[in-house]
Amino acid sequence: MICARSGLEYHVIDSEWKENYITPNELENLLRLSEDHCSNLKTVVTISVRHTCCLSRTSSLVGVMKEYRNASLCLVAGNRTYLDEKEAERSAARRLVDAARVARKHLEDRPIFAGMERLGKKALETVKEYRLVPFLLMDKSLEDNIVRVQKVNGKGSLALYLPYLTTSDGHDATTEVMGRLWKYALRRQWVRSDLLKRGYDPTLLENTLNQDQAEGALIDNGVTDLLVNAVRELSIYGTTQDFIRSFEKLKQLGINTVIGLPLREEEEQVMTFSRHLQRAQEHRQPTLSR
Repeated sequence: MICARSGLEYHVIDSEWKENYITPNELENLLRLSEDHCSNLKTVVTISVRHTCCLSRTSSLVGVMKEYRNASLCLVAGNRTYLDEKEAERSAARRLVDAARVARKHLEDRPIFAGMERLGKKALETVKEYRLVPFLLMDKSLEDNIVRVQKVNGKGSLALYLPYLTTSDGHDATTEVMGRLWKYALRRQWVRSDLLKRGYDPTLLENTLNQDQAEGALIDNGVTDLLVNAVRELSIYGTTQDFIRSFEKLKQLGINTVIGLPLREEEEQVMTFSRHLQRAQEHRQPTLSR
């Protein structure tokens, strides 16, 4: 993923599977290479605080990071998909305190991000105490979540996770975006609630959609409409002007860091996203740093 903030570009390693976690040696090699060839590129490593290995992993990685100026952390509660049964029952707020204490001790003046999904006031107090950057999701309730964060943390820096797809004029990417994000949408509680209100069981629907996708079958129009509306709330896709309008709105909401996930794993998607950020900065008034 690519993250734009304060004239810098961040490379965000967002893997929550324990078996895919970057090792200290791999991180050191990456940071050394980045330092030699990309002076403005910073690397941010995601850690799920509910993993039992969280503190040992945090300690080992910050031990490497403190020797370089081009690295930091993103601490998240962790989706249950990536947790074992015992880990899923661990208190995310309590583990966030422990991880933040270790990280801030060694990375004294660096931005450390903290995912806010499904975390309450205790986590926000930790964000304030350890000077973390709240990390929100593009969502239907984004404005309400920003207000909730700012009541505790004040009007400091805010980061946003943003799935995206850049397209050319005249190309409607709605079908493609829905095909790539419907599972992600079904993780949102408000989407599942809307489905239940319309008489659809979310779990059965997910099984059906998996089968339909494999067989190339069509899904019910009511489900299609609901999921299309959901992915519009959860992502940005379209042309340069679509992105500029969205970035201007995000800036007005107080978002100054955008962490983008390209829905197509293509270099051109990342480069175009970066150009859109630059265009947004130059359009009318500064909107987002690149």
